[in-house]
Amino acid sequence: MGQSNAEEEKLKSLGAKNVTYAGNLKFGAKKLPLDEKQYQSLKNDLKDRTIWLAASTHPHEEKIIGSVHSKLKSYFKNLLTIIVPRHPSRGKAISKALKKNGLNVSQRSKNDGIQKKTEIYLADTIGELALFYKLSDVVFLGGSLKEGAGGHNPLEPSHFLCAVVVGPGVKNFNEIFREFFANNAAVQIESDEDLFKNTLDLLKNREKRENVAMCAHKIAQGKSKILEETYLLLKPFLKKANLQEDETIANT
Repeated sequence: MGQSNAEEEKLKSLGAKNVTYAGNLKFGAKKLPLDEKQYQSLKNDLKDRTIWLAASTHPHEEKIIGSVHSKLKSYFKNLLTIIVPRHPSRGKAISKALKKNGLNVSQRSKNDGIQKKTEIYLADTIGELALFYKLSDVVFLGGSLKEGAGGHNPLEPSHFLCAVVVGPGVKNFNEIFREFFANNAAVQIESDEDLFKNTLDLLKNREKRENVAMCAHKIAQGKSKILEETYLLLKPFLKKANLQEDETIANT
């Protein structure tokens, strides 16, 4: 069984017979857990702010996000940019660099509150990404502005109806992004200026961002039963091998 069309063709080229396209098992992953109390608290505090999120950012991307924020705030006086770095241990260095560029930063790991003057909320904590996806209508997925990191999973923000923006470096999720792009379910940018222009467009255009978010959500939901379907494909072979059924998988 192949997780992508490319894998299916590769298996066939190697001489495999009866190859089946099962699909990417990442579609079967559960929605990230959300702390509802924390969400409601932050939602109330930020009800008058225009919010966008830079999620799972890598080195050098935060500087770009800071620059984009500075351009965007000319259009949104109440703008709040949330940055969730891929590696929270970099929080101190990120905060220092952003402050050096004249930005007002509140750091979650230090229990800094979000003040009216806060421009960047640096969420350098672990296990809270769902909270910030839920708060944000527009999300830039990090690790994608350069080829090195390979991008991150767009299915996670799609569960929270976020309009996703990514750079050109998404090799780790090529198959998923190919489907997203073909169905207007994500926006791909090529440069820092592209990131600014497309983020501005999505923040200003509610109908467009909701359409992008809904297209992504439909793709994710349409394949949410993939674990169960894959199990059913494997079940006859498990019986032949006299393996007991795993009730956990069977009842997924």
